Amino acid sequence: MGRKDETPVLSVKNLKQHFTSGIGKNKLVVKAVDGVSFDIYKGEVFGLVGESGCGKTTTGRSIIKLYEPTDGEVYFLGNLISAGYKENKEAIKRAKQIAKDKIKTLKAELTEASDADKETLKIKTDELIKEVKAERDAAIEKEKAEIERKKKELDANYELMKKMQMIFQDPIASLNPRMTVKEIIAEGLRISGIKDPRVINDEVNKVLETVGLLPEHASRYPHEFSGGQRQRIGIARALIVNPEFIIADEPISALDVSIQAQVINLLNDLRERLGITIMFIAHDLSVIKYFSDRIGVMYYGNLVELADADELFLNPLHPYTKSLLSAVPQPDPRYEKTRKRIVYDPRMHDYVQSPPKLQEIKKDHWVLANDEEIAEYKKVLK
Repeated sequence: MGRKDETPVLSVKNLKQHFTSGIGKNKLVVKAVDGVSFDIYKGEVFGLVGESGCGKTTTGRSIIKLYEPTDGEVYFLGNLISAGYKENKEAIKRAKQIAKDKIKTLKAELTEASDADKETLKIKTDELIKEVKAERDAAIEKEKAEIERKKKELDANYELMKKMQMIFQDPIASLNPRMTVKEIIAEGLRISGIKDPRVINDEVNKVLETVGLLPEHASRYPHEFSGGQRQRIGIARALIVNPEFIIADEPISALDVSIQAQVINLLNDLRERLGITIMFIAHDLSVIKYFSDRIGVMYYGNLVELADADELFLNPLHPYTKSLLSAVPQPDPRYEKTRKRIVYDPRMHDYVQSPPKLQEIKKDHWVLANDEEIAEYKKVLK
């Protein structure tokens, strides 16, 4: 979902991440991400917003394979780097069940046949059962071959994962308290096979300066730094392997407002100087508006709206997007007194007869809606 005239750096197609708990009758499936699709282009900041629990962090973790996706595919620089096999496995189950039902029906017909016809019918039934089993086996082999193809492609493209990094939400929990800053940052280099202490030392000092820290900070431990400095260490850890794409998972939510601006400015500077593409996950639309080129809005595991940042604020169409925007505080007391807060109720949609799908209502503006809702949205477009 994006610009048709450009090749995306990252392409997410029908990504699903389901978690299960319990067994038997108590089995519960939580659809944290349920069929999300979008593209991210070189050098841009793609903002992903939504309330807590909407699936935005899970989307980021599934893209970078901290979670193995349940289904869907993720392409980085045109190469498959992450994929799930749920549809393939379900197709195998369906093929087995269809064959089982057909064989059961054929055997029932044979049982009900008269004694005079039974011998002739048995020969025909045996032939039909062989055909059913052959169809079943062919369908199963096709799905197994597709699973194997995906696995081989993923193995071949494993090295590409080094060009993707993640900045985590909590700068305290994401840094090992028993490791020095140098050890934390250099871990990526060691995993990449760089062992020379001089090279490691030079690279660590260089990246520390890039994020606004000093070389002497390398020998200290995380608890000796402020929250903003810890987040800079997390950014340095991501930058040490020269990534082309960074997932920033709410990197400022645990920081003071004054420090938030410093981290945002740092990320913006890195994007301009190094040409890094950023997926910026947040729940605060007031922050993401000024940092993102395009914004995707998530609700309950689904992408409900996607547009350029300015367009989304000018023309919010989905009721949930309007609800989020109505909650953004404004530094104008007169506006605050008169503004109306919108409470989103998912029961307002009637999707029984006409289910929704993500549709392009305007150039590069997508919204999750059925055809009736699209017609209504077009009436209010600016």
